[in-house]
Amino acid sequence: GYDQLASPEATPLIVVIPDFVSSELQTAIIIGDMCYSPFLIGDFLVAAVVMAMGMLLLSPMIVSIPIKIMLFLLVDG
Repeated sequence: GYDQLASPEATPLIVVIPDFVSSELQTAIIIGDMCYSPFLIGDFLVAAVVMAMGMLLLSPMIVSIPIKIMLFLLVDG
């Protein structure tokens, strides 16, 4: 079993530092996903609409970049 520590301050740094780093990385990945997801969904929607309209020679990137810029500006980016 594990020994009970007398206080949280008694926790050794070899335990605290990796726990802190992994917690910060987890938070950073979640924030990055939340920022990137709307743009990815927008790309999928634009590509689906462009292909559904039969405009195979029109690159979806030409349509999605202005939409991404507008989305970025609308959320005060």
